Amino acid sequence: MDDLCSSDGRLIIEGLVQPDGSQTRRTVIASIYLIIACISIPICVFDCLAFCRRPHINQSCYKLLAITAALDALNLINNALIPGILSALNVTPCNGGYWTVYFGFYHI
Repeated sequence: MDDLCSSDGRLIIEGLVQPDGSQTRRTVIASIYLIIACISIPICVFDCLAFCRRPHINQSCYKLLAITAALDALNLINNALIPGILSALNVTPCNGGYWTVYFGFYHI
């Protein structure tokens, strides 16, 4: 973790220490991610439930739509909700541990 963090606990990205005062930017980014998640996840879940109803699920096209909607909801949880929460709580590889490094590399 020494190569990712400065001595005062700030994140180093591309060799540059991130400046102080990024609180506002972090809050805005967290808000955007959480708003997208709060709007999109219920829509995906509703779509998945609508496609899984008894008369529709017997047709293969609705099965594919249901699978796609479920995977889309999981994708939104993984790529909007979790990063929004981590950004709101100011969790970085410097203070969050190795799992945040692995989570970040997984997204890249």
